[in-house]
Amino acid sequence: MLQPGATSGMALLMEALFTFFFVFIILGATDANVGWGKFAGIGIGLALGLVNIVVITPTP
Repeated sequence: MLQPGATSGMALLMEALFTFFFVFIILGATDANVGWGKFAGIGIGLALGLVNIVVITPTP
């Protein structure tokens, strides 16, 4: 069930884009050369929260 005004294609596109960004953040945060070291978990957790808040709203 989608929110009013949202189509299934829009929901699929949002899921794909935000999954890509989330994986990109994980790979960047855990990189041995330029990663965040001990603070990688904070960046990954914030990204996960943001993805859930933004994507779940139109696609419950």
